Amino acid sequence: MPRHVLHGHRCVSCDDDCTGVLLNDLDTALGMVATVNLTGKIPAPYAFLSTTENTTHALKHHLSPQRNPNRLMDLAKDNLQNLVGELDELLNRTVRVYADGEQADRDSNRTLLRALEVEGMITIAGKSAQGKLCHHIRLLKMVTHKS
Repeated sequence: MPRHVLHGHRCVSCDDDCTGVLLNDLDTALGMVATVNLTGKIPAPYAFLSTTENTTHALKHHLSPQRNPNRLMDLAKDNLQNLVGELDELLNRTVRVYADGEQADRDSNRTLLRALEVEGMITIAGKSAQGKLCHHIRLLKMVTHKS
């Protein structure tokens, strides 16, 4: 195979006793390397490839649009605004429940006072009825003894 090099504007042959011999030796070495079967002798770099793949997946995850700091900040702001709105609603409900509780307390106190008044009236009526009953029993005994 002819070998040439461009020197200036001329083509010069490299098949001389120096460069040609070196190129021939290089062709021979290349032929010997090409005939060697390295498949069973040198294992494929699976550990390196696996580590590289894992690193690539991790970087892909960390650089994904879902992990974009600006997007995460916007999401956090939205969540905070929602939380503030929910807390405001909870505060309003708490105020209403508290007011309802106070009203229920006033109503129950008023009902208790009325019940105590009714109890007093029943007690007085009972004593009055008992007194009248005793009086009627005495009268009945007097009438039955006379007869």
